Amino acid sequence: MTPEAFIRLVVEKFDSGKGSLFIGSGISADAGLPTWDGLGKTVAEELGRRLGWRRTEIKKLYALSTPDLLNRHKKHFGDREMRTFLRGTLSASRVKNPSMHELIASIPNTPFVTTNVDQLLEQALVRSGEDPFVVWQGEQISYRFPGERLVVKIHGDVDHPETMVFTNDDYYYSDSYRARLQALAPILHEVLVTRTCLFLGCSLRDHTMMSHVMRVAAAGPSIRKYAVVVGDELRVADPLADQGFEILHLDTPEKFDLWLKDLFISMNTKDD
Repeated sequence: MTPEAFIRLVVEKFDSGKGSLFIGSGISADAGLPTWDGLGKTVAEELGRRLGWRRTEIKKLYALSTPDLLNRHKKHFGDREMRTFLRGTLSASRVKNPSMHELIASIPNTPFVTTNVDQLLEQALVRSGEDPFVVWQGEQISYRFPGERLVVKIHGDVDHPETMVFTNDDYYYSDSYRARLQALAPILHEVLVTRTCLFLGCSLRDHTMMSHVMRVAAAGPSIRKYAVVVGDELRVADPLADQGFEILHLDTPEKFDLWLKDLFISMNTKDD
């Protein structure tokens, strides 16, 4: 399927008001924040700088996953300092121009699930005149009012560093993270199963998150789901295809950015 045909198909599905978006770090990259892999390189550079390593030693770290690198940061400097570093790296002060989030926020009647801990999406929604219901902990669900614009942050929030999920310890050994996913399961079911869901900017190498999403999404095979993958992530897209996802592959991040802008402009101008 061509990129243009993919846009027409997605716009048609979302025009009924039954669409949802699952957003990853590839969206925030447009505003100057790092992608999932880019965050790993940032951590590698920070480790090398603070430990006085040579350039060749730092480059060897690039082969490690982002959670592995953050585990190393935590081992050397402690959990609190690792989270302080992440908060600074992902803070609003580093943002250039969140134009992509402005376009996303203008899509009506669309709930969001995101792995991003930054606040660019909810800030864009507020600027558009909305008061979104933002949830990153299970106990918050009881405060939701019907009809509120939903933003589910399954990896936590940057202003609450203790809730952020990044390291292998967070993924595999954190009782609080497992409890969070369990508590958020009804909302994730609502967003991923009862609606036509489009995955954008998500790293398929985030295996723990993707496996949980696949379990939830598998409960509703009759509703089509869509995903856009960039570059070599096509090699790890088989689990999505096995669950019946329609997949669009784009070669480069630059093509992804241009395609996204075309998609959101098409969503917002369809009825003009």
